[in-house]
This record gives sequence, C-alpha cells and structure tokens, in this order.
Amino acid sequence: MARFEATQAGDTLGSTVVFGTFTEQTATRMVLEQAAPVGATLIFTGSFTYEDPDPVTGPGDLPDGFDPSDLPEGFDPDDFTIPEEIQDLLDQFEGQFPDLGDPGNYDVWGTLTGIELLQNGTSVWSVSDIAVPLGNDEGEFGIIDMPGIFNAGFSGADRISGSNFDDWLRGYSGNDTMTGSQGDDILDGGAGQDTARYSGNQDSYTLSLVPSGMTLEDRRADGNGADRLDGIEFLDFDTEAFDFIDAEVGLELAQFTGTTGLSAEEFESFIELYIAYFNRAPDAIGLNFWGTAFAGGTSLEEMATRFTGEPETAAAYPAGTSNEDFVTTVYDNLFGREPDQLGFDFWVNELDSGARTPEVFILSVLNGAKAELKPEEGQDFVDQQLADRAYLSDKTDIGAYFAVSLGMSDVDNASAAMDLFNGSDASKDAAVAAIDGYYQDALDPDSGEFLMPVVGVLDNPVF
Repeated sequence: MARFEATQAGDTLGSTVVFGTFTEQTATRMVLEQAAPVGATLIFTGSFTYEDPDPVTGPGDLPDGFDPSDLPEGFDPDDFTIPEEIQDLLDQFEGQFPDLGDPGNYDVWGTLTGIELLQNGTSVWSVSDIAVPLGNDEGEFGIIDMPGIFNAGFSGADRISGSNFDDWLRGYSGNDTMTGSQGDDILDGGAGQDTARYSGNQDSYTLSLVPSGMTLEDRRADGNGADRLDGIEFLDFDTEAFDFIDAEVGLELAQFTGTTGLSAEEFESFIELYIAYFNRAPDAIGLNFWGTAFAGGTSLEEMATRFTGEPETAAAYPAGTSNEDFVTTVYDNLFGREPDQLGFDFWVNELDSGARTPEVFILSVLNGAKAELKPEEGQDFVDQQLADRAYLSDKTDIGAYFAVSLGMSDVDNASAAMDLFNGSDASKDAAVAAIDGYYQDALDPDSGEFLMPVVGVLDNPVF
C-alpha cells in the first residue's frame, strides 16, 4: 500500500517528465536538482546500483588477462564509437564491465521505495511504501519518467493525503483512499473503486452534481474547502447522516449522480410522482436516487410501482383506504380540486375492476393533464385542463426549487412548504419564502443538513 502525503500546495503527483541534474547518488539515495522550477529538489530513496559514470573504455581500463595487442590498429580510446569487433571482445568479460553508453550518462538499477519533493529546502510532498523497479537510463543529467514511476508505484489500494492548501491529488489505478484536507482540491481517483475521506459530520457538506462532474464543499469555516471530484466512487465521513450509507464502503456516488444526464422533462416527471403520492416536494436524496435508477434503465412505470411499496406510501394510504378516497386524494394533490363526477366514476371503476393499478392510474392522470387540448370537448373542458396544468406546474416548480436548486432533503419541511400552496400567487410566494428559510437553516455548518443540489439540468424557478 503506497502512501502519499503533501505538506504544501501544488500539482502533487507527478504528471510530467522531470529534467534535472543528479548531485548525489549512493547505494540508498539519489538527489536530483530539477531544471525547473528553480529550487526544486527530488530525493529518491531505495537500493541502487550504478553503471561506471565514465563509460569511455580504453586499454588502461581492461581487466587482467586482456591483451591490448588484440585491439585493432588505430583504435582510439577516446573514440566513443566502439567498433563491433571491440565490443565482441569486451563482451567476453561480461560482469566486469558495465554496458557502454553515451558520455555522461549511465544506467541505474535497483528498487525505488520513496520520493520526496523539496522546494527551497522545504518539503512539498513525500511518497513512501512503494516498490518500483528501475532500469532506465538516468545519468548526471537525469530525465525522470515521473508518470511511469507513479503509475507503477500507485497500482494498489493506496492512501493519498493532501496538504492544507490547494492540491491536485491523483489515485492512478487500484482502490485508493484519498484525503484532500483543507484547501480547494482536485481529487482524481483514476481507475479502480476510490474513496474520498472527509472529517466531521456529513451534514456539514454540500455535494453539487453537475453534468461535468461533482464538487463537495465543507461549509465549516475551518473545514476541508471545496473539492472537485473526478473518478471518485465513494464518500466516507466521520459521521454519516442518512440510510443510503453503507458503513462498510461509505456513500456510493453512482446511486445518485445519474440525474445530471436527464432532460428537464424527465426530471419534472419524477417530481410529479412525489406530488401525486405524497403532496410534498421531493427530498433531494430520494429524487437523485430514483432519477439515477431511471437513467440506468428503470422505467417510469417501474418507479411508480416501487413508490407504491414505500413506507411513506403505506402511511399516506393505510390498509383499508378505498379507491374512492385514493382517487379524490390524488386529484387534490395534483390539481387542488375534486375530480369531476364522470372522471371520478371512470377511475374508481378501473381500480375496482383491476383494469388499472394505482400506479398506472396516477401516470394516466398525469399524462391526461399534459395531453393536447381538446376543444371538441367544449370550452369548460379546455379551461379546466389549462387550470390543472398551471396548478401542477406551480407545484412542480416549488418541488424543483426545494430539492433540485437547493438540494434539501428534510421530508417534514418538504411537506410543510407544499401545504402552503393553494393555487394563488400569494400562497406560491409563501411556499418559496418558507423554503428560503429552511435553506438558511440547512446551510448552518453545525446544525444544518447534507445538501445535494443538481446544477445545469433544470432552470432555477423564478418566482
């Protein structure tokens, strides 16, 4: 398990080839003064074996038993182009000579176990517990393949820790645990199943979902900053806040992030289900969970069916609830009115006969409200359809503002805000004002809640 620890800010894991000059090379340590930036020093630790730093081979360098007269006439020991026949002779003494190389360069063999970067003598970051075999040309003027070293060294389940400044941490392959600490960091997990580890209570954080990625912000003034998360599969907090958390693996982000690829119409259809079943705004956690399931292939019909089995549904419609009460409640939730007699009789009969299930009934009523206008049914019919659309649209906007724009998940607040709406402009303003108040409370870093807004999919409703 490799370990990375940063103490200063910067692009902390090697992303480029490094140029410099070795100022020290021993059996256990190599020191490279980088060409740029000025003052940067890399210290490599491990076990190292070097080729002769002077690769020029002449008669004075030959071992006992080698007859210089065997050298062809005109051979110049200062000529670095060794004739093939001379190389053949030297090969007879393999083990006594290093491989020949260009002047001033030589090979390094061994195992690299640690690296430290210094800037003007101050440690920037260090790597330990790696085991990277070496065999590339390194020399007095070194060209170090840092990406290759890090890819080889960080191929397992590694621990990568940032500084209290703005870091860029990479996990490469393997199932890594990354800790950004303070500062606004970039955490790039790379391949594997990677976990970002955060101190404190989950309720102190805001996870913003955007089509281009995710950011996690610690709202505490002395907290862990706002981090961009790339290639991170799990979040792990000291104290977790809700039941989707698996204590063994943390918050699995793949369960919630699929909503960023949905259309506005698809998003609104999920909000309408919450209104129809529960007459409340969605909770952001549940909405993103179900929206991600939809993005993964779960149909709206399947989602509505699963809603039917939820404990909240059982509480809203306890055993013994008649179909007459169910139809009346759904109409009131969606449109703020009782159903007309003809529609009421039709839907109750459909449910009584088993021709339609409760979830299919809800989807059918929603589709009917959004269907093309039917002037052939008369002006009263058209006016009612338009009024139903407007009422449902306002409730959907309230739900979107609560759960999507602001990312709140307190179910009691979601119900209380929606209860304030009765179709009037004044009631809509009252619901929005209540949501704004809940949001200010939710932002409190000590007593607030875990927020999960979605950015860039639905327009923020303007009231």
